[in-house]
Amino acid sequence: MDILHLLSKHEQRLLEICKNLIEHKCYHTQIQLCYDLRKNGFKSISQSTVSRLLKHLGAIKIVNSKGEKIYIINSEGLPKPNTEHPISEMVINVEYNSNFILIYTNSGYGKAIAKILDYYAIADIIGIIANSNVVWVTPKDTHKIEYIYRCIRRIFCEKNNSN
Repeated sequence: MDILHLLSKHEQRLLEICKNLIEHKCYHTQIQLCYDLRKNGFKSISQSTVSRLLKHLGAIKIVNSKGEKIYIINSEGLPKPNTEHPISEMVINVEYNSNFILIYTNSGYGKAIAKILDYYAIADIIGIIANSNVVWVTPKDTHKIEYIYRCIRRIFCEKNNSN
């Protein structure tokens, strides 16, 4: 959703300058960006405001060619959920070893898949950790790995084949 029309002219200008600074200079910390925004006329800007700006802009930290972590504007942006397709289509693969199960998802859907899995409350799962595109599932008992794996496959993978 484009929120620029909801922002004041001052906030729009702040977002534009912040984006421009990130695109033309390497920033390792939010404080560095805060300093440059102050030099550009935003005298009372705080680090917490910069943090919100970065989130608004979809900024991410990457490791550059020098091995330094810097902020960039994610050109791909956050994926837009497609409600015309079931969430199960967001699962790319499910695999396991003797200790845990990994669910690979399309970028941006890992936490949603984890929430759905949590909803099913499979008793043999002790923990679920998710990031943008991977869900890590830990069993209470490693002897139940294959059973949990089959449950996860039934929830997310086999629904597509029931048509």
